[in-house]
Amino acid sequence: MISVTFDSNVWEKIAVPIEQCVGAYKQLRQAVENRSISAYICEIALSIESIQKKNRPALWQTYHPRMEEDIQHVQGSEFSGTFSISPDNSEHPGIHPKQQPKLIEAQELGFQILRMTNFGTIRCLNIPDKMFVNLDDNFWEYAERLGECSEFIVENGWGRAQYESLRYRYNLQGVSVVDAPSKIPIDEHKVFYKSTAEWVDGDALSAHYGSQNDYFCTEDTGKGAGSQSVFYPSNLDKIKEKFDLKVLSMSEILKLLIEV
Repeated sequence: MISVTFDSNVWEKIAVPIEQCVGAYKQLRQAVENRSISAYICEIALSIESIQKKNRPALWQTYHPRMEEDIQHVQGSEFSGTFSISPDNSEHPGIHPKQQPKLIEAQELGFQILRMTNFGTIRCLNIPDKMFVNLDDNFWEYAERLGECSEFIVENGWGRAQYESLRYRYNLQGVSVVDAPSKIPIDEHKVFYKSTAEWVDGDALSAHYGSQNDYFCTEDTGKGAGSQSVFYPSNLDKIKEKFDLKVLSMSEILKLLIEV
């Protein structure tokens, strides 16, 4: 058995009713069903891609992480307590209606989900707990590996870097939904959508590295997003070399299964 982390452009066409699954997707589905492949998908892709593109600017501009504090007086001028920051997942709209049946199908096929570790980033609440990989005592090792890969990607100006640049440029924090449209020029909306997609791609690769799965399967060649895409050939080569990642297309995975 090989372990494969699937990009959204692949798993969403595998996890469909059997009569709709054709060609290479059907072959990969059969490999998952007969346990030749242990299949994984990424929480960040489900959480971010479930938010409709038209709603993303307003959500990012008004969203705040949940902050809680518990301060207790000890004596005199001494105090003790805790302060925590966590995602406010109540703001998430939930799994996109088009993704919901695919997620159910994925669960039935045995797909598992790699957790996101982003500090304070909103998560989707509709993901079944049973689908998450049980990391037990390995969570911090996973998180450190994920963070290492993610930071390398951002330092090179790829992945989340584009999104962070737009957040800084337009001060996308604490702005009301009413004022949100005035913060992002209409001609920048497409750039904003692409930046969130690149964020997801970068962190999906990073979660794959954190999990130490065997292969990452995608049909994304990075041509649409240009030279700032993590899947742009020369960028991906650097990531693969740095972290010894094996990123394959569907046909390459199927060829590998034949050889195995």
